[in-house]
Amino acid sequence: MKLAHIRGGEVIRTYHGSGRATFANGETVSPPAVGTYGADKIVPVVEVTVDNSTTTRTTSAITQTVEADRVLRTVTVSDVPIEDIRAGASLDLIDFIKALVVAGILPPAEAIAASKGEWPATFASALSSMSDAAKVDAQIEWGAARTIRRNHPLIEMLAADANLSAAQVDALFGINGV
Repeated sequence: MKLAHIRGGEVIRTYHGSGRATFANGETVSPPAVGTYGADKIVPVVEVTVDNSTTTRTTSAITQTVEADRVLRTVTVSDVPIEDIRAGASLDLIDFIKALVVAGILPPAEAIAASKGEWPATFASALSSMSDAAKVDAQIEWGAARTIRRNHPLIEMLAADANLSAAQVDALFGINGV
């Protein structure tokens, strides 16, 4: 049984069946046992998990509440926000190009050229609204890239030009069912 040493409504330490508790009045107990020792208490820790997740990409948060006769430790499991998943998603350039071919976005001949750093003709219309300097920057970034990040502005621009939904772009990066 997990126990908590509390004083003044605060957890001082937790114990997992062994250890030594030293109290404000100088008294010690080893191993700790449930009880009141002057201004200190040893109480059981009750652990509860609340699973609010709907996907396999989860995060957890832990809160502890000191009650009169126990410490309630609540672990809340929730989905990682899609923005965080997208921020961490990336592919090697080659894998991204292959995903574009599989999705029918990039023809195989253009994919071969793109793998050599060439700007795909399919992407040409995405440059039309950009200044000359921005066009050059975009093509240099593409040609020099070895990793493609999901949340890079160039990807957002290409997705908008191709009328791809956020879910379709997510799928290219292996983010499914979020």
